[in-house]
Amino acid sequence: MLETKNENIYQLEGRVPLKIAVPLGVQHLLAMFLGNISPLIIVCGMLQMETGLKTSLIQNAMFIAGVTTLIQIYPVLKIGSGLPGVMGTSSGFLGSCKAIGASYGYGAIMGASIFGAIFEMILGYFIKPLKKLFPPIVTSLVVISIGLSLLPVGIRYFGGGFTKEFGDPKHLIVGTTVILLVIIFNQFKNRVIRSSAILISIVIGYALAILMGMVDFTAVKEAAWISLPKFMPVKIVFNTHAIIAMVIMYIATAVETVGDLSGIANGGLDREPTD
Repeated sequence: MLETKNENIYQLEGRVPLKIAVPLGVQHLLAMFLGNISPLIIVCGMLQMETGLKTSLIQNAMFIAGVTTLIQIYPVLKIGSGLPGVMGTSSGFLGSCKAIGASYGYGAIMGASIFGAIFEMILGYFIKPLKKLFPPIVTSLVVISIGLSLLPVGIRYFGGGFTKEFGDPKHLIVGTTVILLVIIFNQFKNRVIRSSAILISIVIGYALAILMGMVDFTAVKEAAWISLPKFMPVKIVFNTHAIIAMVIMYIATAVETVGDLSGIANGGLDREPTD
């Protein structure tokens, strides 16, 4: 086993010092949390779901994201990449989910996701021939395209989201402050501060939002200290049209996944991921 050194952050089996591992781990957790719940909040908001049901769905999403992340990092029966990949949903599904939800309800989204997930599992067994169809230029374009497609959503929420307060100066002040802080902290010579730029900026931005009266803790006060996720809080519906639309998106995100794992291996380990 490698010794605990700063340089080991770029070694697959490297032991990273706690002063580096803790802030980076928390930063990834917050990024994953935000990435996982944002699509859910957007879809639930569109469907006007009650707070209790929305909370239960978020619990389930985070619970499964944690379990699958552990399996990805520590493979079980050859299931998992063994790479430090954080698992969660893809915001690329937003368009399909909004359309399916509006036409057939949230249960149809769940039913279509089950079919899509099984389909993508099957694709995983044919990754060698499929990789010939997904060269780096293709996977990179898919990842970029999905990222660019999220710009309108990001800009919308930067200004206050789908509310009457959209464009309110307080939202623009907090958002701009966080962006500027990320840029500033990335210029620091101190490696810990530079690596934790996003985490530090989010914390300061959240504190600023509290001071400006933008955070309501009512739901937090009313919530239980410990609450287990509810199994199947929504009745599943299998709709053919919804399933076809979702399977198409799962093909796109399969390409995205190949690109993501290639990015992790190339960026952190300077090599392509193995099959």
